[in-house]
Amino acid sequence: MAKAIEEGIVEAGGAVTVYKSNAMDKDAILSSDVIVMGSSATGAEVIDENDLLPFMEEAGDKFKGKKYISSVLTDGEVENMLITGKLN
Repeated sequence: MAKAIEEGIVEAGGAVTVYKSNAMDKDAILSSDVIVMGSSATGAEVIDENDLLPFMEEAGDKFKGKKYISSVLTDGEVENMLITGKLN
Protein backbone atom coordinates (compact mmCIF):
# COMPACT_ATOMS: atom_id res chain seq x y z
CA MET A 1 0.00 0.00 0.00
CA ALA A 2 2.80 2.41 0.86
CA LYS A 3 4.40 1.89 -2.55
CA ALA A 4 1.08 2.57 -4.32
CA ILE A 5 0.64 5.84 -2.40
CA GLU A 6 4.19 6.88 -3.22
CA GLU A 7 3.69 6.09 -6.92
CA GLY A 8 0.39 8.00 -7.02
CA ILE A 9 1.95 11.16 -5.60
CA VAL A 10 4.85 10.96 -8.09
CA GLU A 11 2.48 10.28 -11.01
CA ALA A 12 0.52 13.40 -10.01
CA GLY A 13 3.74 15.40 -10.33
CA GLY A 14 4.52 15.57 -6.63
CA ALA A 15 7.69 14.87 -4.68
CA VAL A 16 7.80 12.11 -2.07
CA THR A 17 9.91 11.52 1.03
CA VAL A 18 9.69 8.35 3.10
CA TYR A 19 10.72 8.40 6.78
CA LYS A 20 11.10 5.63 9.30
CA SER A 21 9.16 6.70 12.37
CA ASN A 22 12.23 6.65 14.58
CA ALA A 23 14.14 8.96 12.20
CA MET A 24 11.61 11.54 11.08
CA ASP A 25 12.12 15.24 10.39
CA LYS A 26 9.02 16.60 12.14
CA ASP A 27 9.29 20.12 10.67
CA ALA A 28 9.64 18.79 7.12
CA ILE A 29 6.74 16.43 7.66
CA LEU A 30 4.47 19.20 8.91
CA SER A 31 5.40 21.44 5.97
CA SER A 32 4.23 18.77 3.50
CA ASP A 33 0.94 18.87 1.61
CA VAL A 34 0.23 15.17 2.16
CA ILE A 35 1.07 13.12 5.25
CA VAL A 36 0.58 9.36 5.39
CA MET A 37 1.38 7.51 8.60
CA GLY A 38 1.30 3.79 9.04
CA SER A 39 2.41 0.76 10.89
CA SER A 40 2.81 -2.69 9.46
CA ALA A 41 0.10 -5.19 10.24
CA THR A 42 1.37 -7.25 13.13
CA GLY A 43 -1.92 -8.59 14.38
CA ALA A 44 -2.83 -5.65 16.58
CA GLU A 45 -3.38 -3.15 13.72
CA VAL A 46 -2.69 -0.13 15.91
CA ILE A 47 -0.61 2.95 15.23
CA ASP A 48 2.94 2.88 16.59
CA GLU A 49 2.82 4.05 20.22
CA ASN A 50 6.55 4.75 20.53
CA ASP A 51 7.06 7.33 17.77
CA LEU A 52 3.95 7.99 15.67
CA LEU A 53 1.32 8.42 18.38
CA PRO A 54 3.41 10.90 20.45
CA PHE A 55 4.15 12.86 17.24
CA MET A 56 0.45 12.99 16.36
CA GLU A 57 -0.47 14.16 19.86
CA GLU A 58 2.32 16.76 19.95
CA ALA A 59 1.56 18.16 16.49
CA GLY A 60 -2.21 18.33 17.11
CA ASP A 61 -3.59 21.38 15.32
CA LYS A 62 -0.67 21.48 12.88
CA PHE A 63 -2.45 18.72 10.93
CA LYS A 64 -5.36 21.04 10.11
CA GLY A 65 -5.68 21.68 6.39
CA LYS A 66 -3.40 18.77 5.47
CA LYS A 67 -4.36 15.77 3.39
CA TYR A 68 -3.72 13.17 6.04
CA ILE A 69 -4.07 9.40 6.21
CA SER A 70 -3.35 7.20 9.19
CA SER A 71 -3.45 3.61 8.07
CA VAL A 72 -1.91 0.21 8.37
CA LEU A 73 0.63 -0.13 5.57
CA THR A 74 1.42 -3.72 4.68
CA ASP A 75 4.43 -3.81 2.38
CA GLY A 76 6.17 -6.67 4.07
CA GLU A 77 8.04 -4.07 6.12
CA VAL A 78 8.00 -4.33 9.87
CA GLU A 79 9.08 -0.73 10.38
CA ASN A 80 6.67 2.07 11.15
CA MET A 81 6.85 4.79 8.56
CA LEU A 82 5.65 8.11 7.21
CA ILE A 83 5.27 9.19 3.61
CA THR A 84 5.10 12.89 2.83
CA GLY A 85 4.40 14.62 -0.43
CA LYS A 86 4.56 18.06 -1.95
CA LEU A 87 1.94 18.57 -4.64
CA ASN A 88 2.38 20.81 -7.64
